[in-house]
Amino acid sequence: MISKSTLSLLALASTVLLCAQGKPDDFIEAKLRIVSLEQPILDHGIINRGKFNPLIIATGSLSQEIDYRGPARFELVATPEVTEETKAKGAAAPVRKATWWIKLPTDKTKHRMILLVGQPAENGGIIAMEDDAKTFTFGSNRYLNFCPYPISVKLPVGVLPIPSQSSKTTKSGAKSGVYYDLVIKSQENGEEKMAYSTRVLQNDGLRKIYFIYPAQADTGRVRFKVIDDRPTPKDLPARTEVPDPKGK
Repeated sequence: MISKSTLSLLALASTVLLCAQGKPDDFIEAKLRIVSLEQPILDHGIINRGKFNPLIIATGSLSQEIDYRGPARFELVATPEVTEETKAKGAAAPVRKATWWIKLPTDKTKHRMILLVGQPAENGGIIAMEDDAKTFTFGSNRYLNFCPYPISVKLPVGVLPIPSQSSKTTKSGAKSGVYYDLVIKSQENGEEKMAYSTRVLQNDGLRKIYFIYPAQADTGRVRFKVIDDRPTPKDLPARTEVPDPKGK
């Protein structure tokens, strides 16, 4: 479980968007993918291109890409209730107050982002990361350190230091189809401790996001959750009719 304080303090250096404070009526265009850091979200949606679109936001995978055009203040709102009265009048049910929100950039760049939804909070409860295809390529890993202390991730390519409340992205250095050692060490209370060790199969056909959290206090141990992201499947070719063979 991620606390509200963690979400409010998280900086995610080098990947988090520093969102510009635009006007309330600013509209933006962005490519978005969403994942929940807590429980699956089944009863919320977004206002996209002037219409309410219900969403299913999972915890184990990123959503399908959303081609978003709407207010710079991106909001997740509860699915409106449709009553018999509104059906009879043909009126749309009123949209409720946002449960989660985030102010997205209002520059002229068309951003591609991953949105991480935590607990509802005064600051919105959503973290945004740039989804740069040049740095976060398939075959690479992104490590998000939610611990209140620095950690280091040892990979075949070398040791990757990650400050508290920050993230880094890299390839492991192992060949696809080969197992490698993933060793995480922590700096809890200024003392280097073994935090986690495991074997991982390198797969260049996917990319991974590691969410790393502190385990029991004063042990230096960590726990983590991993999300695998695969390329979008290619569209199947359109069905073509094959004419019956002509008889002789």
